[in-house]
Amino acid sequence: MSYSTLADWEARATPKVVRSHAAKPALSGSIQTHLDSAQTIVDGYIQGSYDVPLSDPPQFVKDIELRIASFNYLISEGVPVQAGIEAISEQVDKDYIRLRDIAMGKITLPADADATPNSSEGRCTFKSSSSTRRKQSYRNFNSKGYEVV
Repeated sequence: MSYSTLADWEARATPKVVRSHAAKPALSGSIQTHLDSAQTIVDGYIQGSYDVPLSDPPQFVKDIELRIASFNYLISEGVPVQAGIEAISEQVDKDYIRLRDIAMGKITLPADADATPNSSEGRCTFKSSSSTRRKQSYRNFNSKGYEVV
């Protein structure tokens, strides 16, 4: 079972052509397969740092899963939107970097995402690299993914 539902995918999938294809009942099983596959990819990256599957994943993890599923859907179903594929491909590449950052501990998920003990009190913490480290080396994000200033 994926972190996101079919309704989440239909509401947030990009580009518009993907949403129109998602409305076709025959494809709903295929879309759920892509969502499940995307969750497997996300879990594969973070399983060294967190207990998977996450019990309450933050929204940005769900968004990563949705973009990966959308990209895989576009490629496998042959949806004819070259500009859409290029745009989502760039986003998915960045998502894989974020997943690697989670795996390496540069991004810390909220404590309630899984049973792993954590002291971030429900906030995601982004650590800057040593070359860009300034007085404040941590950026705090709330559980919805918004930066806490």
